Amino acid sequence: MVLIVFGLIAFGPQQLPHSIRNLEYNGLFWALATFATTPVVIGLTCLFASVRRRISGLSAKEYLGLNRVSGRTLLRSGLLILLFSLLSDGLTWLLGRPIVPEVMVTVYQSAGHPALLWIAILVCAPLGEEVFFRGFTIPGLSRSKLGATGAVVLSAAAWASIHLQYDAHGIALIFVVGLLLGFVRLKTGSIVPCILMHALMNLVATIQTAYVASRATTEFG
Repeated sequence: MVLIVFGLIAFGPQQLPHSIRNLEYNGLFWALATFATTPVVIGLTCLFASVRRRISGLSAKEYLGLNRVSGRTLLRSGLLILLFSLLSDGLTWLLGRPIVPEVMVTVYQSAGHPALLWIAILVCAPLGEEVFFRGFTIPGLSRSKLGATGAVVLSAAAWASIHLQYDAHGIALIFVVGLLLGFVRLKTGSIVPCILMHALMNLVATIQTAYVASRATTEFG
């Protein structure tokens, strides 16, 4: 729905069929789509968690892991994801690959209003994705034959699969992050540290992207 509305406004009804592909890496479209879909994802997830109460005996808040944790736990979680970001960037550099994927530079440069993209990446994406993947998916799958370990692995794979804008290397790194977030979810019984870790990871990546994009603009502008 966001795609159609945005395309109609940006290109008009006649050009829409030919212009949809141009929106694939449009930063402004990404931001607006994230703003529109995050409340829907969170709302439906909370609804389904409430329905599950008859089976789990837990309130939606308890089921999704919206539980408070100590400041020490948050600090450790933040340091853990920052360490992972450092190590993954080091590995990417050793492999001779760009730390910032070109697709993300294109998205950032086409955002029009970078502040909207920052909010979408740092606030909306961590909230929506963690509530669904670590909040709803893991406890549900943990009650199946997969168990807790299988639930973490499957949820990480599903989360990685929605990041198809990246190449195989990038998707693999996201899968590993998903495993790490799943472990923290099980260890703490809360998705609050996961949301923080997700936001910090995105913050590091966005700062790097903004830097590379600004340099590219200076060099070619």
